[in-house]
Amino acid sequence: MAIASDKDWSMILFSYQPTMILPGIVALACLGFFGWYSYKLFRAPSSPSFLYLLPSSALSAAIAFSIRSACSFQTSLSRFVTMNLFFFPTPIGLAMVNVLTLASIVEIKFQSYGGRQREPIYLRPGLLITLYLASQLFSIASICLGGFLVHEEAPIHDILGTALLYFANTVPIVLSFWFLYLLVVITRRPVYHFELLVVPDMVPVVGAKHRCVVIMFITSILLLVRQIYALIVVATGYYGIVASQEWSFYVFDTAILMSCFIIHAIYFVGDYLPNNITLVIMRESSTSTSLKSF
Repeated sequence: MAIASDKDWSMILFSYQPTMILPGIVALACLGFFGWYSYKLFRAPSSPSFLYLLPSSALSAAIAFSIRSACSFQTSLSRFVTMNLFFFPTPIGLAMVNVLTLASIVEIKFQSYGGRQREPIYLRPGLLITLYLASQLFSIASICLGGFLVHEEAPIHDILGTALLYFANTVPIVLSFWFLYLLVVITRRPVYHFELLVVPDMVPVVGAKHRCVVIMFITSILLLVRQIYALIVVATGYYGIVASQEWSFYVFDTAILMSCFIIHAIYFVGDYLPNNITLVIMRESSTSTSLKSF
């Protein structure tokens, strides 16, 4: 059996010859985000622990893009698999930050009212987190298995693999719409409105809940667009007109992830959530929070 050359492996695994400079630049940018998020968490050690997903996601992306840059010199199956293993945690980590932020807002209301107002089942933080994690793990397993089956010669394996890929990329889209619905719910219901005061000077954190909602809304929309792009890749085929163009990966995947990192870097969500140096004030105002610009 003939051994495939580097160019052959690039066409087999990427459907094109990957560039070197752009993924290197992205990797450096991700390292910058990793440093900034780590600095923010170091300055605010009482921030919610789930925010460590932000530097972890940035570091994972930096490693993945570094490997992608190395693939421009020599592409191999081991490098391709390792690159994707580091790519997987990045969008999942960003989405989990949104899910856990929403869960924190719901938990603030629950604790402030002493459990007197029980949440509807679709708004309970435990259920939301469990469903999201389970769906993500199932989607990853389905993508891995489906990707293996579509490269098999047997037609039934190709059909089954394609069906798995469709299903694996559809589930996160459905969950994204559900999450956006929950965002609208906590935005429109005054009972979820809260304000923060930094003690001991009692300095207010302006628009804490409002900014949390806007951050979640924008990043969730961006991640939804990325997931729709992944579904289109499956629909048009791995060697189709979309997947075979490198620019589409950087426009609908990389640029979206970078935009999410930039938003979290400028408006660090940990600055707008309760911690050990803030006092929470619940106010059921007559007007609901609107999705205005910052």
